[in-house]
Amino acid sequence: MSYPALQRPSSLDATRICDWMERARSAGDWELVVGSSKELAEAVAKMVLDARGESFGSASKFPELVNAAHNVLGRQPGEGLADDQITGDVAASAKKIVLRVAELRGTLGTGHGRTRPPDVVAEHAEITADAAVLWSRWTLRRLDAIVDGRVSDVVRDLWSQTFYKGDVAGRLTGEHPSP
Repeated sequence: MSYPALQRPSSLDATRICDWMERARSAGDWELVVGSSKELAEAVAKMVLDARGESFGSASKFPELVNAAHNVLGRQPGEGLADDQITGDVAASAKKIVLRVAELRGTLGTGHGRTRPPDVVAEHAEITADAAVLWSRWTLRRLDAIVDGRVSDVVRDLWSQTFYKGDVAGRLTGEHPSP
């Protein structure tokens, strides 16, 4: 099983981390898959906060970043975004799952200078990657509405794209996604 490319706003890129995850999976490096899964979710959370112009420190903890990004996106209106309670509950469950990824990474993943490698099996890696990809997919789909409405991006695109009646207003309100 490979980790499919994540759809994302054109100004953002998370494919590098997915590539690491895929190479690690292909090599059977389960520790690296676990570590890369946490990095993916963390990078996506930072993308959300950055897109909203919200600051976060280099010492920000994973749960703080994920919770802040999720809260921003949970309130984000936009065309094609579900706002019903059941869908919100499913998204909240995905967030709870991805928060556990940090715990798995802490005990099984890369980056801790261990003297002995942890006993990581394929199932650890696969479920960790699945959790990170699940939350990241929901997040990146919702992020489109934020990125499309950023005035700086609309102004930049005015120089390089053709806009038709209603396009600029639609981009600013999130009713018309960018091309």
